[in-house]
Amino acid sequence: MCDAGGRLVGGLQGGTLQALKPRRCVACSLFWAALVLGIAGSLASVLVMFAPNMTQAGSNTDMRVLYALRSAVMHYTPSTRDQSSCRRVLILKQGRSGSSFLTDLIQSQPGVFVLEEIGVPLHVSTIEFEDYLTSSLRRCLLGYPRVVGATLDVGALDRHHNLRLDHVIQRVGHPVAVVVLRRTNVAKHAISLMRGARLQEKCHGANRVRGGQCKIGRIGIHPPRFLGTLLKLRQSHGTLLALSRQVNDSAAVTTVAYEELQQDRQATLRRIFEAIGAPELPSTAKKSRYAKNTNDDLRQAVTNLGKVQDALKDVPCVVQMLNSTQPRTFTGYQDCLERLTRCRVYYTDGNLHSRIYNHIQC
Repeated sequence: MCDAGGRLVGGLQGGTLQALKPRRCVACSLFWAALVLGIAGSLASVLVMFAPNMTQAGSNTDMRVLYALRSAVMHYTPSTRDQSSCRRVLILKQGRSGSSFLTDLIQSQPGVFVLEEIGVPLHVSTIEFEDYLTSSLRRCLLGYPRVVGATLDVGALDRHHNLRLDHVIQRVGHPVAVVVLRRTNVAKHAISLMRGARLQEKCHGANRVRGGQCKIGRIGIHPPRFLGTLLKLRQSHGTLLALSRQVNDSAAVTTVAYEELQQDRQATLRRIFEAIGAPELPSTAKKSRYAKNTNDDLRQAVTNLGKVQDALKDVPCVVQMLNSTQPRTFTGYQDCLERLTRCRVYYTDGNLHSRIYNHIQC
């Protein structure tokens, strides 16, 4: 029998507890060491998984704390024994594009771990960020022997235009599959971003508050702001395309539409895992807490949908997206975004600070 200090002790003899001569028990020492490492690894994995939800406000101070926490955890968490059989995946995405839904579905499979929402605090240089991203993909953590990965929001790269993802992938030392997640209904994507901003304002950066779900109900959409959001999406789509081209020679790139996940999540997940190199997964596509549970009919979410449609009547593809009531992949969304660059906003007479919107001409 071993005590907590790893010493071998005797049992009851003649009704009296007699300790044998203290001897170091090698098996006991190994047992306690493995137990401590196992607990530490489990705690570290839990911290990594739930760290994205710890700082939803998104301030730079929160981001610095989250960055330091993740860096430490990824460095000190024990590795799985067989690194060569573990697969790596990097998911490139935009904000409010369904990445939490996709990541939750991927992580529902056994032995799979994906680090969500890699944010970049202001004090981090591009070189430091490349090191951080490399370390996130280099090792498969203890308890996750099949797939390790990370999601990267291209919106976090405003100050890192010279980021070289191809160099990151080469430094990982193992094959890395790249999944590009896009939302082809850019009109609904823009409204989702605007609703997300309203949620941040009302719910302090989270879509849930203590005691229940934080809701905003139907919202009004200001047409010039809607157009501006669409043009920002055009920029981020360009970044997404540029990064996928950058890694095309060093990694296998797979493009997935959010609408495909809505239509058939099982088939889409199977295609993703085949690209990753783990065709035995997925076993099943579980129900996700991030699945869209609102009506696809925007009349249930926007109070002035008719006004928005009328404002952009010169761009039929946007109107078609706004009218869509079922998940559908729009193959010509990039051309649609390019057409918006010809749009101009006109205001009624008034001084600079009291301009009243009149119409949009494209």
